[in-house]
Amino acid sequence: MRRLRPYGELERRAYHEAGHALVALAEGFRVKRVTISRRGRLGGACESGLALPSRASRRSLRRIVGATAAVALAGSAAQAREALARGSRSRAPASPPLFSAGSEDDEQIATRFARRLHAGAAARRAYLRRVRAHVELVLAEPAAWAAVRRLARALLRARTLTGAEASRTARRAIAHALRRAPDVSGARRDTRGASRS
Repeated sequence: MRRLRPYGELERRAYHEAGHALVALAEGFRVKRVTISRRGRLGGACESGLALPSRASRRSLRRIVGATAAVALAGSAAQAREALARGSRSRAPASPPLFSAGSEDDEQIATRFARRLHAGAAARRAYLRRVRAHVELVLAEPAAWAAVRRLARALLRARTLTGAEASRTARRAIAHALRRAPDVSGARRDTRGASRS
């Protein structure tokens, strides 16, 4: 039986914020700062922003709402994914909650933006479940998860990363994971892109 090491509050917070940061970068947000050293009700934060057009078409509004909801849901999804990896898969709930405990601010942001597309509470909830499923697929990609793990480790060491540090850390982790990934023939790729056996 595999021995599990304890999963502390600071580690949960690091994976939570790393999930926000990675999905924010993937969705085109400008990450300003990521921290796990805040005191009080908010134990951490990923400060990011998206340039909003002055007049948005229905299509661009859907994209902005989806991107914002994905970033808001990403923290809870990353936190749940890491907790599941450390624990027994048999203890995982059939339908995990959209937001982890303590993520009330994330829930408010996602709900406020989802309200722009869906007036009814049931429709909003269904929409957020679809966005959460999409976020889970993004995090399931080995290169994306490698970036979340490296961001979380960097946060545990430094407690706060600038946007440039977070972006650089994520890019390096993704590049490293892609270099190590087997190509379709099963051979590993070297840094120049040529296959090697």
